[in-house]
Amino acid sequence: MEEKNIIWDFDGTLYDTYPRILDSFNKIINGKYNQNIFINDLLDLILIDTKYCAKILSEKINVNNTILLNEIRKHYETNDEIYEGIFPQAMEFITKENEVKHFLVTHRERKSTLEKLEKENIVNYFKKIITKDDNYPEKPDPKSFISIISEFNLKTKNTFCIGDRKLDILAGKNSGIKTIFFNQYEKVNNIADYVINDHDTLKKIL
Repeated sequence: MEEKNIIWDFDGTLYDTYPRILDSFNKIINGKYNQNIFINDLLDLILIDTKYCAKILSEKINVNNTILLNEIRKHYETNDEIYEGIFPQAMEFITKENEVKHFLVTHRERKSTLEKLEKENIVNYFKKIITKDDNYPEKPDPKSFISIISEFNLKTKNTFCIGDRKLDILAGKNSGIKTIFFNQYEKVNNIADYVINDHDTLKKIL
């Protein structure tokens, strides 16, 4: 049996961060700035991209985008009211499926990424971790994926990426690998090769 490879996204795919991210957007936008934006509308924007969400909202409330992003990040980093952690089924899959090589590509800074992975004692399961600090173009640009494929001489037919946003899937498509859409919030995605609602299903795909 040939070895399989999977390139993970972090936020919303490996790590359940969206409840805390959403809470921080809500507290700043609807709390501090007295807006009345529905939670589901905030989530839809966040699922496109958090920077995109902040840009749209900063224009709506006439606040500098950088200032707004910094306020939201500060709230998120100090917000201990909302639980966040690795998805349990993802943890089980990574630590028990020995015939799968794991990689990670995230738009997060390396410091926060490693802190969270080390807290879960899972960092050593990843053959390579690419973060914002590595200065690759952000997804959907495929350069970070292609770099991993080239460095580790991965066969594209045996390599998958998993993500919860369209940009993750496009990065996979653009690098010639198979794509898995993690559909936690039951959003429509017609371009991924596979759509899953839980990480247990990965065992059937890989």
